Amino acid sequence: MNGSKGVEFSDTHHNVSDPFEQIGPKLKDAREARGLDLLEAAKQSEVPRLAAEAMEMENFSYFDSPVYAKSFLLRYSEFLEVDAHTWLDALEPGSFMAS
Repeated sequence: MNGSKGVEFSDTHHNVSDPFEQIGPKLKDAREARGLDLLEAAKQSEVPRLAAEAMEMENFSYFDSPVYAKSFLLRYSEFLEVDAHTWLDALEPGSFMAS
């Protein structure tokens, strides 16, 4: 998960009008509503800080595979009580292409 060789949404799943683009702000807003900074939220959710930051910035290319992205998104969204089912469904291996 070094960001140099990551995954990204394929063009068929990621475009300007796509609701998947909304997950980052939802996660960040939920974290801020709890009064947590990124480091504390990462620590409490047991998600690496850089992974949490990547998800809040919608930078899924940070993750080496959709399995990692899905796992961390599930953990982080459950911790923040954000419904991420739509995004989790989209993070299937066929939704990504290597960059």
